[in-house]
Amino acid sequence: MKAIRDGRVHIIHTDVIGGPEYFIGTAYFAKWFYPDRFPDLDPRAVHRQYLEEFQRLDYDLDEHGTFVYPA
Repeated sequence: MKAIRDGRVHIIHTDVIGGPEYFIGTAYFAKWFYPDRFPDLDPRAVHRQYLEEFQRLDYDLDEHGTFVYPA
């Protein structure tokens, strides 16, 4: 498939595209589909900040897994 050969396959967990976490998924989508419009956006940093500050979790996305591919 052309999308696979071109590295254009993205996977995202439903936990970050609905409910109060929707903005995390939106950040990943923005970076994937419009990287030239959001050069300074770091979706992983947004995700990490949400987990630490709002969920009060000490959750390392690198160590315990991630919610998107490619990360």
